[in-house]
Amino acid sequence: MFILKRGYILVVFAGALLLAGLLLLRGFRARAVPASAPGHGYTVYLTFDDGPSKNTEAALDVLKAQGVRGTFFVIAQADEYELSLYKRIIWEGHALGLHSYTHDMHGIYASTAAYIDDFERVRDWLLESTGISTHICRMVGGGGPGLCSKAMRNAIVAYFDENGYACYNWDIDPRDSGAYPKAADTIARNIIDAARKKPDQDLVILLHDDRMRRTLAQALEIIIPYFRERGYDFGVLGRDTVLDGSRARMGSD
Repeated sequence: MFILKRGYILVVFAGALLLAGLLLLRGFRARAVPASAPGHGYTVYLTFDDGPSKNTEAALDVLKAQGVRGTFFVIAQADEYELSLYKRIIWEGHALGLHSYTHDMHGIYASTAAYIDDFERVRDWLLESTGISTHICRMVGGGGPGLCSKAMRNAIVAYFDENGYACYNWDIDPRDSGAYPKAADTIARNIIDAARKKPDQDLVILLHDDRMRRTLAQALEIIIPYFRERGYDFGVLGRDTVLDGSRARMGSD
């Protein structure tokens, strides 16, 4: 009987040591990536193109739960449901920016005049439909070299400057657009990998919230805690936003 009791005591003691070791290891790992790292002064700007849609609503729910604000560059959507989302974006403290009326890349990049016409259509439509006026924008496709010449891009950006608009591209593109939605962890991993290569600056992150982006909300649930744990603030873009180290704000060159 004594031998059995002694064996039982040894087993219990060994189990207690193992549990203590696991808790110590867990505590070490938690300290390695603290839940709230000290701020380093850099800001993440989560930006969303091509909405609104039901995926915008899901994204807004996550942003609200996380206490984070974003910037939404919108296209024209006339349904009552989408109209309510433009207003929700503003009511919940996010920024609303102009993107395109048609999002027809071939049509709007046919000429500088065509691009400006499309831009003014979405500007006027948004004001007439929702009463919302904004002075930030993003060019469709970022005005890249595959879409327009450098001269055309500069002419469009000059138009924005002359009319009081701030135009923003991005620092990180997770390649989340396309014919099929990407997995949430793939989107998050693409963003995290890119952010690690740009450690000492503000980050303007491109995301999409059109009808195909069904994994957007899940991606945000990974992305937001990652940056928060590393001491980043979250902000919204405005006409007078000053970006530290980022070249996302467009200018003529």
